Amino acid sequence: MSDPRWNSQIVKKQLSRVFRGELLFDEISRLAYASAACVYRIVPLGIACPRDAEDLLRLVDFAAKEGIPLTARGGGSGRAGQGIGAGILLDFTRHMNRLVHVDVPANRFRVQPGMFLTRLNRILAGRGRFFPPDPSSGDCATIGGMIANNSSGPHCPMYGDTRGYVRGLDAVLSDATLERFAPIPVEGPGWDRMMKNGGRRAMLHEAVRDIALRYAGPLREKKPETTKNCCGYNLWDAFDGRNMDLASLIVGSEGTLALVTEAELSMAEPPKASLTALIYFDSIEPVGEATVEILRWRPAMLEIIERHILDLARQRWPEMKPFLPEGIESVLYIEFQGEEPEELSARMYALAHRLTGELRVATGFRVAIDAAERQMLVRVRKASGPVLNKTRGESKPVAFIEDAAVHPMRLSEYILGLKEIFTRYGVRVAIYGHAGDGNLHLMPFLNLKDPQDVARMKLIADETYELVLRLRGTISAEHGDGLLRSEYLQRQYGDLYPAMVEVKRLFDPQGIFNPGRVVDVGPNSL
Repeated sequence: MSDPRWNSQIVKKQLSRVFRGELLFDEISRLAYASAACVYRIVPLGIACPRDAEDLLRLVDFAAKEGIPLTARGGGSGRAGQGIGAGILLDFTRHMNRLVHVDVPANRFRVQPGMFLTRLNRILAGRGRFFPPDPSSGDCATIGGMIANNSSGPHCPMYGDTRGYVRGLDAVLSDATLERFAPIPVEGPGWDRMMKNGGRRAMLHEAVRDIALRYAGPLREKKPETTKNCCGYNLWDAFDGRNMDLASLIVGSEGTLALVTEAELSMAEPPKASLTALIYFDSIEPVGEATVEILRWRPAMLEIIERHILDLARQRWPEMKPFLPEGIESVLYIEFQGEEPEELSARMYALAHRLTGELRVATGFRVAIDAAERQMLVRVRKASGPVLNKTRGESKPVAFIEDAAVHPMRLSEYILGLKEIFTRYGVRVAIYGHAGDGNLHLMPFLNLKDPQDVARMKLIADETYELVLRLRGTISAEHGDGLLRSEYLQRQYGDLYPAMVEVKRLFDPQGIFNPGRVVDVGPNSL
């Protein structure tokens, strides 16, 4: 339900005097944008589709004066509820969706936030390049959404997350000013010039440096011991003692600090060769030990699928049965990438011998020997989401603790702890995700029409996050905090949490940018 403080049609009439893009304030549009790939539904006041940065500046100025929240929405694939809200939603996909410039020798390009990842990579492929972060929602993931969420994906062990490719951001701040953010040394002519000129950009750099210095102890103590993390604000990379990088702080902030109008990103050359295989296990417990060993062999991808999904996949797609033998409890999907096919093959078969022969942690190993088998193995890996979405019955897999991660070295402890929690509550759970990053996507089967299951949902979340934090993990590895996990941030970061509150108040003192996500600082939190 939309917020009663504002009248949709009156706001549209007022805004249309200064805004040149589309304003979708009709009931059908508002209902269409009320949900996303999450468990929440909030009908917005309306949807605004800016034509350019100037249009966005006018919109932010209007919203600030009226106290109306603004929520930037990507492709609607957010799991945690960060792309919905009761104020005005921003849709950049209609107009601000261009690839602005490509510099192949420098391996850099400039792009607007509304461009979809799949379209971007089709264009870059013609230049012999690609943008490596590969979330499963790539067909509907926008670059702006990937920046807001610090997206990664199954190839994260080799290529990392979105933050690692951001070289600079043009962004609108809550006072309706447009600023450029990029790494800058704190000692040098550029810093001195910025401080002399003053203004909002200088104030933010100086204030964030002060926060980083004052909270140096908690920053050391509370940093998750994981290979990826998108929980809270990334103060660790904002100031390293020599350089300040507020673009890095904006990445992963879910549109709560600034609204990106254009990004300068780096790109990479695609691999010349790849090789994939399935590794079979007769129980899920050895997967952690196997993962630690496999990571020593430098995989590009290492994914886990457990029995509930395997059983459903066999039933739905009989052609997969030869690749998913009966009796296996879990599978690891592995991919190697490199220059020479022969080297990849030698490495893969040596690994197979190590896991099934020397260590005896795996029961089988199937290497894709041709294009048809490679395609089938890819289908097996991608089966998890589609097969779970088609589950029948009252109890369905629910995404609410699906993004926690621990260090891969602690994956065995994590799996054992999870097994104990779900056994105690008598709840089935499907597990898939990124074993190579210790990032398991947990999908408990619950009936959300049953009050007892709704109560179990909260208890399971509390206990799962307690386990994750005991293992020095993170509650949000790649899907973000949103409405789903923001309430747990104080538990995650303890005495570091006030630093994140200070950051939000610095960038957005009125609390109009996606309120209630990451940290809750004001009356507009919805």
